[in-house]
Amino acid sequence: MPGGARLAAAFLGVVLGFPTPGRAEEPSGTSGSGAIIVVHADSACPVSDPVVRRLTAILGFPPGTVLDEFAELAHEGSGLSVRLRSKDRRLLGERVLPADDDCEALAQAAAVVLASWLTDAHPEFVVASPVQEDPAPVPASAPPAPPPPAVSAVLATGRVEPVPVFRVRLALSLGAEVGGGDGVPAVAFSAALAPPGAGLGVVARVAFALPQSLALESGEASYSRFPFGVGGVVRLEPGPFGVELQAGPALGWLRVRGVGFSPNHAHNDVTFGIFGAVRAGHPLGAVEPFVEVQVVGWLTQTTVVVDDPARGATLPPVALAFLAGAAFVP
Repeated sequence: MPGGARLAAAFLGVVLGFPTPGRAEEPSGTSGSGAIIVVHADSACPVSDPVVRRLTAILGFPPGTVLDEFAELAHEGSGLSVRLRSKDRRLLGERVLPADDDCEALAQAAAVVLASWLTDAHPEFVVASPVQEDPAPVPASAPPAPPPPAVSAVLATGRVEPVPVFRVRLALSLGAEVGGGDGVPAVAFSAALAPPGAGLGVVARVAFALPQSLALESGEASYSRFPFGVGGVVRLEPGPFGVELQAGPALGWLRVRGVGFSPNHAHNDVTFGIFGAVRAGHPLGAVEPFVEVQVVGWLTQTTVVVDDPARGATLPPVALAFLAGAAFVP
């Protein structure tokens, strides 16, 4: 066994408290002639010969080796003082071991301590110590690993869901439109492209209402204006509510038809205006119920006449609608 392995095994035996097997200790104060090292012991626990035997087994020096150093074992109080001195009595090492163990354990501990100092003092014996008959082959150094390939993209192991900057919001509402006379049923549809929360966006909306009546001197006229507008939307979210302000230009399809005349004539035309809407709702997940007020101001004055322009009637310039519905965010 190499000297280093023997020393490691001896240290392990000291730590675990297992004494090294050997012959029964012989009561002698000084090791005999021919020993690898002279050990002076001041008592019979431990005596010198067991220490020498264990030290020889640990070091594994060539046969016939005799060192100039000598060791001293002396009991001092409750401990065992282990000293190593050179030929000229120069102190090479000193350590106090607990003397609580039995004699075999103390001999083993003293041998381990002395072996550590002697291997430092005689490194040539450590190098020349015997090796195993079949030493494990030293593996040849592996060729250097090739450099990793250049990474052209960063791959993520998790699922990435980008937060959309804008989302489509569809809304449908029903209610009544109030013009120059009584209210009539109305329906409105809008589609907005806006941020998920508060912010600015664009909106398009169209509204339909049943025809309304306009009194004339000798009859009446039935008329309807269907506005279609594209504009901007501002969404606010005060607390749990959502408020939208919509406004923009509107293009209307105007249809007028005489009632009570012989014959009744009809007329279609295009008119222009400005729309606005105020909506307040409460989001419930992807659905948001709301109420809103829609107003359309027509910029083109429209007059309905029978046979004399002076006897005609002008259509109301403003249409007001009160609606309730729900918005949906797909």
